[in-house]
Amino acid sequence: VDGRLAAYLGRADRQFLTFLPEGEPARSRAAREVARLLFETATGGGERTGMLIGEIDGVAAAAHALAPYLVEAGFVRRPTGFQASPPRE
Repeated sequence: VDGRLAAYLGRADRQFLTFLPEGEPARSRAAREVARLLFETATGGGERTGMLIGEIDGVAAAAHALAPYLVEAGFVRRPTGFQASPPRE
């Protein structure tokens, strides 16, 4: 985001780390953009069949500050985390 590392999604979606700015409004803007790009990656077609984010920065996704931005971007809250699925044809 703005040329700075804001998040890292590891291979097979098992590791998700954020590097968000400390101050507002930059922090909220970066979180919103990370969530939007994750949803776009998960649902944009290609090899992706969706995404389930269960943990962010070592804590449950539902307890992380990024949670409301994931919902805003289109992720659906599930018991195991936040899920995005490509549209069905």
